[in-house]
Amino acid sequence: MQSPCYNGGLLSELGYDPATASFGTWDELYALGERAAEQNWYLESLSTFSWGGFLVTVHEAGGQVYSDDRTDSNFLEQPVIDALTRWVKEFQEGWVPLEYAIGSVDEQGGLPDYWLSLEQVTARREDAACIQDVEANPDLEYVIGHPRSMDSSITAVSGIVSGQGWAITSQSDAVDAAVTWVKYMIMPEQIGTRANLAGTTPVGAKSKEIWSPAPCTAEYVDRFGPLLFAGVDTNTLWQESKVVAGPQFQAAVLGQATVEEALETIKTEIDALLLEQYG
Repeated sequence: MQSPCYNGGLLSELGYDPATASFGTWDELYALGERAAEQNWYLESLSTFSWGGFLVTVHEAGGQVYSDDRTDSNFLEQPVIDALTRWVKEFQEGWVPLEYAIGSVDEQGGLPDYWLSLEQVTARREDAACIQDVEANPDLEYVIGHPRSMDSSITAVSGIVSGQGWAITSQSDAVDAAVTWVKYMIMPEQIGTRANLAGTTPVGAKSKEIWSPAPCTAEYVDRFGPLLFAGVDTNTLWQESKVVAGPQFQAAVLGQATVEEALETIKTEIDALLLEQYG
């Protein structure tokens, strides 16, 4: 799971107390962006090809992209408009790196990491990043953040329930052997051991019995775990949505289309895919 964190050293230089700063609403985040820009630092990095990042923004606005029965999309509903409007604002204000306005898989390569170079105030990072990022740059004062929402009237969310898993594909030559292997790898002992080695969070109560996370990782999971979201948005047309939406998000950010024009184009293409796949 990816959730907000902060560079405590940069927060201090901007006049905030890292121990109490939360930036739980968009207005508070915008105020942080304005201060960061005065020091030529970025607020955050928003990739226009990050479908997961956009879903989180929509849910922070109290919305949902897909209808529960997958027969329709909500790209022209206000929460989705609010989400893309926020992204456009942050790019236009210079609060996020312009080079992150990308529209394809190929453009993802070689983007600079302003977070680890201590030029970016906040980021969405995985639960083990509190250890891994500091190992990569010992000067980083890693501060675990808090869930966010567009405003205080909306329940805050922390991020998407996500994970990795094993699969047997139609190309498998030895299905019986693959099944035996998968059954072994999903044993609680194996899941817990792999999580310890990788610095990730295991699923299942039994696996957690042998899980030994770093204190900051455990704090991260306790704080954000209850406010993760899953459901129809996280398991509907994930790759297709990214491919369709990325170029249109890029167009809106670069001023080649309005927010509404970009979302209308996305809705037309996505609704056709929904009809084709789900009827």
